Amino acid sequence: VHDIVQEAIIKIILKKNTFTGYFVGSSSSPYFQSDAFGNVLAFLQANHPAIQLKEAHSKLLFIIHNTPTIKSAMHWLEKMNYFCNQKPLQ
Repeated sequence: VHDIVQEAIIKIILKKNTFTGYFVGSSSSPYFQSDAFGNVLAFLQANHPAIQLKEAHSKLLFIIHNTPTIKSAMHWLEKMNYFCNQKPLQ
């Protein structure tokens, strides 16, 4: 099983009950036109408003509030990975 989340996210921060994940490259990167990112985007949209997608300094990131522990942050990543691996890549 291809780990789409590991391919997509380069940095994660858990601070003050907020989990932030930074995607690879700048927001103009070809990755953001790929089917793999389309699956990640579908997950983020399916979990809105719990997950917010933002752009800051030409970097794309997601924010999940009310994430108090590393275990809960890992749970979100596992859910994202499971969701993305269930969706066929075009």
